[in-house]
Amino acid sequence: MTKHKEQERNFLEEAQNFYNRYKNILIGVTLAIVLGVAAYIYKDYRAGKQEEEALPLMSYPQEYFRIDSFSLALNGDGANPGFLDIIDEYPASSAANLANYYAGVSYLKLGDVQSAIDYLDDFSPGTDLLAARKYELLGHAYAQQGESGKAAKYYERAAHAVEHDFFTPYYLQLAGDYYLNLGKYEEAREMYQEIEEKYPLSAQGREVVKYLKLVDAKLKYS
Repeated sequence: MTKHKEQERNFLEEAQNFYNRYKNILIGVTLAIVLGVAAYIYKDYRAGKQEEEALPLMSYPQEYFRIDSFSLALNGDGANPGFLDIIDEYPASSAANLANYYAGVSYLKLGDVQSAIDYLDDFSPGTDLLAARKYELLGHAYAQQGESGKAAKYYERAAHAVEHDFFTPYYLQLAGDYYLNLGKYEEAREMYQEIEEKYPLSAQGREVVKYLKLVDAKLKYS
């Protein structure tokens, strides 16, 4: 037997021994990969089907939302679904994602603050402006719960989620005011200074000098 043939036989024997020793693991891994691919394909197909079915249904609760009928917007009117139905029945769709936003706002309007937080947390914004709006609403929700520290943090996140001449200084002002009331003067000054430097022509920018003077006085005597 040539050296080459002997090496080939040894290799085949080692491969067979390896397979015999670990065949259950190898079969399991292969099965997991196959199932993973199948699940991905099914999920993609399912999302497409859900999208097709869910999007037309959004018009019903959106109309109730538009006229401030928030309970009907959430729960439906008996004949047509509400946002909660769409979230439950079509969870893989973008309609359900958007319904999380509407549900969060609706619960906030109805005074159910914890439910508002839960649904807003589940909303995945697709744009910087929507991300800022989500953080702003979470700031409002935590403010209503008396959690001013969390409110300030979310207003700051809203400010830094988007660069907008109207919204950003508004969010910075909210964050600064909450930090000021919490006695976090350094943080408050950062918010006001950002308004002064980046948005001097905004409504907040025209008034920010007095807030800077106030926070500087606080810092001086703290």
